[in-house]
Amino acid sequence: MVETATHSWSYAETITENMCVLFCRTAVSAPDTVAALDIAITAAITQNRFAAMDACRAMMISIKEEELGMRVTEMLSSALRKY
Repeated sequence: MVETATHSWSYAETITENMCVLFCRTAVSAPDTVAALDIAITAAITQNRFAAMDACRAMMISIKEEELGMRVTEMLSSALRKY
């Protein structure tokens, strides 16, 4: 749904907010945390929603663990090739 942009433009913020909940949980594994951020970024980009993009930026800025930072860097590198 997110990748094909089959949702309304305003739903991008809802998707991002839900993914932020997963991203901020300590019980969520690093791969799932990165997947949540990837989904949020995709929703923001496909619907061109700046509020959702700001939320994604805030999630990335909040990263404190080196392993998670490396995983996010890898995800962003591959995402850049997609767009």
